[in-house]
Amino acid sequence: MIRAMSHAQKLLNRPAALLLAAVSVAGMAIRFCMFLQTIGHFAHAVFAFFSYFTLLSNLIATGSLLHAATTRSERPASPMTASIEGAALVYLLIAGLVFELLLKGQAPPGRASFIADLLLHMVMPVGYFLYWLLLAPPRNLPWKSVGLWLLFPLGYAITLLLIGQQTHSYPYTFLDAGNLGWPRTFVNIAVLTSAFAVLSAAIVWLDRNVKPDFAGGSIDLIVINSASLLDI
Repeated sequence: MIRAMSHAQKLLNRPAALLLAAVSVAGMAIRFCMFLQTIGHFAHAVFAFFSYFTLLSNLIATGSLLHAATTRSERPASPMTASIEGAALVYLLIAGLVFELLLKGQAPPGRASFIADLLLHMVMPVGYFLYWLLLAPPRNLPWKSVGLWLLFPLGYAITLLLIGQQTHSYPYTFLDAGNLGWPRTFVNIAVLTSAFAVLSAAIVWLDRNVKPDFAGGSIDLIVINSASLLDI
């Protein structure tokens, strides 16, 4: 049975969604300005921007958050809305983990790069996960979501490899088929695909077994207690 949205969730849902959207937009804006400054050509900077999975993931998450902030009601989220939110969460978490494990040492120096990476690779994955877990409306994610959420990263990898064959440039070293060779590149893609699948299954499991529908349960009590502290 779907329960009514708690007072704490009603109070915090839209402000939290807008705050996270602002964080994501700020990080993406900084990164785009860095591309523009380095490349010096607007169209090429746009192309570079859309070449990075992190930025595409943040675009999806920002759209989801703005939708939540402007249209959310007390009714359960539609299946498409719930699926997009879940997919955005998986993509953000993978982007954050890959950055921490593989790319952190390759980040360009400078304060702007540090701030952009902090916002896009740390604040957004953690913040969006907490938002999804504590404040988002109910969803009933089917297990087929795991397969559906794999389509975008697989399509991204294929597109990246096709473009890289023409430009001889790859945004990620672990997908650089020119330097690594095709066997190693396909192994890397298989490992990443497995990571996407495992994390997607974990998110679906959390949604079905841990996350409360709208209110009630230990997680909602944490939100309610936090809101009560703010009222003091």
